[in-house]
Formats: sequence, structure tokens, C-alpha cells
Amino acid sequence: MEIININTKNRLYQDSLALREKVLRKPLGLEVSSEQIKNESLKNYHHYCVKKDNAVVAALTMKINPSSIQICQIATLNNYQCKGYGSAVLEYAEKELSRLFPKKGFVVFSRINSVSFYLKMGYEFKNKKTYTIIGLDHRLMKKTVTKTMCRV
Repeated sequence: MEIININTKNRLYQDSLALREKVLRKPLGLEVSSEQIKNESLKNYHHYCVKKDNAVVAALTMKINPSSIQICQIATLNNYQCKGYGSAVLEYAEKELSRLFPKKGFVVFSRINSVSFYLKMGYEFKNKKTYTIIGLDHRLMKKTVTKTMCRV
């Protein structure tokens, strides 16, 4: 397994984008828009992927906001889920971005079916609200940056 920080000009970004579309959007009848791709090329977005067996098996996109680092999308191919690839890429990105932005915490609007994943990764509920996004219920979760996360 190899975790790679990628940019939108990298071929692996296209593979990661296709993976996120297949796992997160197509089941809902959605497609990645050209506006989303344009936004993701901005400097405040960070992209990561996990390569295994010469293929991208997990992908993560995060956005640096004024007061937080937001997980935009994280996806793992179905055959590779529950094997630690999503946890590994998230942990890697959290450590890297915590060093770059030590005063910002992490936030995510988690789909209800992913809440247990984020709880396992140390996230907690930011409030008691449920948000409907793309027709699905989500919960707003947060994680505070710790000194341990900032270590090299």
C-alpha cells in the first residue's frame, strides 16, 4: 500500500475522481460536475490516494477553510472496504495537514452510514442536528488537532 499526496494535474487525480464518482455519486444517480473539478484545482484543496496492486483503491479530498479543514469526500472501492485503507489515508492526511495548519481542527458532514467510521477515527458530533445533503441525512462531526498529530 502506498499513500500519495496528489494534485489535479496528476493522472492519479483522474483515477481518484473516477473512484469517488463510482462509490459516492453513481449510486445516487449523480455525476461529478465540471464546477466541482474546477473548484478542486484551487490551492485550498488537498487530494490523497491509496495505491494497491497498481491501482487507486481509496481517495480523499480535503478543503482548507478559514477556521477548519473539511473532509469533502473519502471513498474506498467496495472490494477494499473494511481493510484499513480509508483509515490509513485519513490518518496520513490529518497528520500532514495538522503540521501545515496546527490551529485548525477537522470537520466533516458525515453520511449517517459513515458515522461509526469517523467515531472510530476520533471524531465527535459538533451538534445534535441532522442535515439533508444530496438527499441523504448527514451529521456534522469534528476533530481537534492534538500535539501528537503535529509531530513529524
